[in-house]
Amino acid sequence: METELSVIIPMKNLGESIKEVLKTVNNCVQGINVEYILLDINSKDNTMICALDSVKLYGLNGRVIQCGKSLYGAVLNSGLRNAQGLYSTFVFPRHMYKCFIPEYLQAAKENLADVVFGKLPDSEKGKSLNFSSVKITGQEMFKAIISGYTSLDLGAMMFKTFYINSRKVYFDDESSVGYAEEYIYKSLLLADKIHQCDCVMERDESVEVPKTASASDDFACFGRIESMMRISELLEYCSADDDLKEKFEKEKIPDTVLNCVDSLINHGYEIKTIKKALKIKGYDKLLTVSQKTNKSIKRAVFNFNYMPWMYKPR
Repeated sequence: METELSVIIPMKNLGESIKEVLKTVNNCVQGINVEYILLDINSKDNTMICALDSVKLYGLNGRVIQCGKSLYGAVLNSGLRNAQGLYSTFVFPRHMYKCFIPEYLQAAKENLADVVFGKLPDSEKGKSLNFSSVKITGQEMFKAIISGYTSLDLGAMMFKTFYINSRKVYFDDESSVGYAEEYIYKSLLLADKIHQCDCVMERDESVEVPKTASASDDFACFGRIESMMRISELLEYCSADDDLKEKFEKEKIPDTVLNCVDSLINHGYEIKTIKKALKIKGYDKLLTVSQKTNKSIKRAVFNFNYMPWMYKPR
């Protein structure tokens, strides 16, 4: 029987918790021919053993792949390249959603969609734009997201595996920060057909594995800037919409740079140190705006560039 869905699950130091994660997902996909691809990211505990035991305990069609110290982009690519299902989806144990897979899979098949996603809960601060009743292109959805009208989460999306492989919709192997946002944008921009189904995307905190503090480089946030620069290059290739390109270059990218600035200030760095780091990377040249740039971003860019003593984290 043909495998309908590949469920890709990255895991690191989850221990016994991976059992509950797999049990929850397995209960959600009853009646669907599923394969599980479990990607271990250099776990220091018994995660690997627990994952293997769970696959056997629940009788799953699954395998565990050791990814060593690979960065997240490379790890998730390993999952995609090993996927044999008609469709693929990601499950992130520390950021899980309530059961959406059956509805997404049905919608994907019925609409022949490359990318499927759901609706936002009505409670999410005004971001309730829903497109299930209208046809929307990937570029239109991309524009809605960068304009702040709506949002998507990689942990609540589904992709046609043939589309992923034929269009080479992969993660950047060297990416460990900003990889999810970059992948969402890339998948939308390259898709021939996307679809929003009626299923509401709701977090399932009851089974989420608690997040743990991890030592990281404060300047790792620069990875988000790099990821948005790659999307800017992709836009040049796949879009003829000059307004969209301008909005991304003169609003989204400066906003991303300032988000990094804010993060570094909040970590105790002085603005002169941050400015020096930006200049070394050439990111200071990205802090340019146009007449159409959002006023608050335009003001923040001006203050940071010309009156840094006036700049405050947003």
